Formats: sequence, C-alpha cells, structure tokens
Amino acid sequence: MLRVTIDAEGRVAGVAVDPAMTTAATVLQTAAIRAAANWKFAPGMKDGRPIGGVVEIPVNFSLSGRNPNGSPACPPGFHYEQGAGKSYSCIAQPSGSKSS
Repeated sequence: MLRVTIDAEGRVAGVAVDPAMTTAATVLQTAAIRAAANWKFAPGMKDGRPIGGVVEIPVNFSLSGRNPNGSPACPPGFHYEQGAGKSYSCIAQPSGSKSS
C-alpha cells in the first residue's frame, strides 16, 4: 500500500510505503515507489481551487511476468538467474555491468 502525497498541480510530492499494510519484499517496495514518483494526478478541488492531498493506492505485483522482449522481468540494476530446481531470482548487478 502506497501513500502518495500530491501537490495542487497534480504532481507527486512524496511517496511512502505503509509498513502496516505490506508484506512485499524491499525490492518490490522500491519499484513501486519509483513508479509512483512519476505518476500525474488530477488535483482535488476546494472552493473552486486545486488543492493537494494524500491518497492510498494498493500496488500488486506478478512475478511470473516477462519483459516485452521475452526476458524475465527484474527491476533496473538486477538480472535474472535460475537457481536449483524451478527457483528463479532477481540478483543485484555488479556495478558497471549491463542488464540482461
């Protein structure tokens, strides 16, 4: 669950994860925050003037997805690795490496 603070122009002024409402891994929380930081909203109105406010937005992830190019979906700075059996992981890229 994200708490998104919106300014009077509809821009995101702040994003926070509600820790009481999430069980998501830190990497998923970070991805949700990064995504929400770029969203644009229609501001609320009060007495005919635009105002900011705070909204709570649930974010759901599906880890079985793939990128449009067919490669596994991992956030920037991570790459996909198959572990033992049918386990798969997004592993942090060493700095200077290119994502696969």
